[in-house]
Amino acid sequence: MAPNNTQQEEASKGGNAAPEAYLPYSGDIAIAGISGRYPESDSVGEFRDNLFGKVNMLTCDERRWKLGHLDLPDVLGKLRSVDRFDSEFFNLNSKQTEMLDPQTRLLLEVCYEAIVDAGESLASVKGSRTGMYLAISSSEPEQAWISRQDPYIVMGCPHTMSPNRISFFFDLHGPSIAYDTACSSVLVALEAAFQHMRTGVIDSAIVAGVNTCFRALTSKVYQNMGMLGPEACKAFDSSGNGYARSEIVSALFLKKSSDSKRIYCSVVNVKTNNDGFTPQGLTFPSGEIQEQLMRNVYADCKLNPKEVSYFECHGTGTPAGDPQETNAIYRVMCTPDKREPLLIGSVKSNMGHAETGSAMASITKVILAMHEGFIAPNLHFRSPNPKIEGLRDGKMAVVTEATPWSGGYMAINSFGMGGSNAHAVLRSYDVSSSKPHPSAHKPRLFTYSARTEHGLRAILREAQTQATSMEFHALCQASADAPLGSMPYRGATILNGQHDFEVVE
Repeated sequence: MAPNNTQQEEASKGGNAAPEAYLPYSGDIAIAGISGRYPESDSVGEFRDNLFGKVNMLTCDERRWKLGHLDLPDVLGKLRSVDRFDSEFFNLNSKQTEMLDPQTRLLLEVCYEAIVDAGESLASVKGSRTGMYLAISSSEPEQAWISRQDPYIVMGCPHTMSPNRISFFFDLHGPSIAYDTACSSVLVALEAAFQHMRTGVIDSAIVAGVNTCFRALTSKVYQNMGMLGPEACKAFDSSGNGYARSEIVSALFLKKSSDSKRIYCSVVNVKTNNDGFTPQGLTFPSGEIQEQLMRNVYADCKLNPKEVSYFECHGTGTPAGDPQETNAIYRVMCTPDKREPLLIGSVKSNMGHAETGSAMASITKVILAMHEGFIAPNLHFRSPNPKIEGLRDGKMAVVTEATPWSGGYMAINSFGMGGSNAHAVLRSYDVSSSKPHPSAHKPRLFTYSARTEHGLRAILREAQTQATSMEFHALCQASADAPLGSMPYRGATILNGQHDFEVVE
């Protein structure tokens, strides 16, 4: 029966609109934007400098608790600033802000930055079929504040509310879900986003991860379990004796490659599985099940494992974990016909183990390697763990210096202590084949808007350093004329001009 006029009018108003059909998507899925805060690193750029500068981002100070408290290890990877937040920009009143978990405050910031980094804006994502997939564990502030019996705690602290708060602010209409599989949570969230894009549930996705270390008692429990070491994550080393805890907050913006204004790399495939029963106990890893997972990933995307030239391992520096993981990798990747050794590394050696958010650091490191053309070095590797077969026979090599990389495929492992395993494959994006834009060296007017004068002048300076980059200019266009209420400062400069020109008001 054909709809009558009244039904047509209601549908046009959205009251009885026909449901959208999910259309499968088989094209490339791109990581189009990224942002983050890492130990002693306020941005991805500073994290890059610390990685390639071989800086140990673990520190011994009293920013979280007094040294020697509960006889805990002194080292901890800490975010620099967790107490600053522009509540007005995110439309939160003082009471909401006070009871908002600092993890969520930080997440709102990096999610916004990842969106802008992809060349999008608040206006362009508003009402979109964008999903929010967040790796997050328990809220330590909730445990501390619950005695206040304040209703705002229910909206501000439970980890289930954190992705919803982000979807609410940006007005995202895709799934909004918190994932907690311990240390594999980020790649588990990435798999969900990847599959939802493949099946047409969403058009784009934010995948984010966070981990903070506010309560010493949490660390004490991990220490009592025998998980923590006294100094650092000595991944692949014979002296590996546990990991150092660390903090992180980071976000990715995923888009269909055909719709992306920027492409850092493509997500080729990502899958998860579980160890099931292991005779040694719930927290003992199963190399055999990890091997099954990797074989399934490569069979599914029809990729020969030997095409992977670098492997970012879970690599926590624990006596049980490192041999189980690397020997499983060896059986899958180091085939008899593979001529060059498989390069391996673990970012945890540089910054500690960020637990629930740890794979965000791994993904960031891989993206930086693809962007820079060099793999960042591992720290604390001196004597190979004799239980790692690939290091004994030379078919694996730990990257200990900045190592040139010519592009292709990189793999990432991430494992939860309860047996939830995840494996991802990323492919670099070749920008060298694109021709220079005919206007790249011509004078152009560059305009932008920002929240503060300092921030605006920083963008104008960056534009001058990238004066010939039409990509940078295009990426900034979406945020160039943001509403005055959110971005009150306006500025302009001339790129490739004969004379200096800059105006800010």
